Amino acid sequence: MKRLLLVLCAVAAAAFVVPSSALAVNPHEVPSNPIICTVVATEEGPAVECAGGIAGLGTGALIIEVDVALACETRSGANRPGGHLQATTEPITPEHGRVDFDVTTAAAECPPGLNPVVGEEATVNVFSAATGELLFTTTVPISEP
Repeated sequence: MKRLLLVLCAVAAAAFVVPSSALAVNPHEVPSNPIICTVVATEEGPAVECAGGIAGLGTGALIIEVDVALACETRSGANRPGGHLQATTEPITPEHGRVDFDVTTAAAECPPGLNPVVGEEATVNVFSAATGELLFTTTVPISEP
């Protein structure tokens, strides 16, 4: 019985010693490299580019996702069926707990006769590549070029 208790204590102690690199200590936007989102013109239609820095992310690989509202507006502006523009990075490994990123969504495409209209703000999410856990999220206003 004493050995079993000793083994269980050793297993419990080992669980606390194993570092978890996916845990974020204090994710935050880097003041010297703030996240900025801008509408960019492409041949296919408008897209949104978001770039900036996020620190306090630990050392585990991350995936950054940008989500922007999109509407396909009728010429009169009376009807705006909605949609989304999205972009997702490949896994990025932070350096010293920090990532600098530059992500551009696909171009907005609408059926003939409708004009693409990009929303006023973008949502930037950071997920753990290992677990899918949301580590950081922020909403950024989108500026015109």
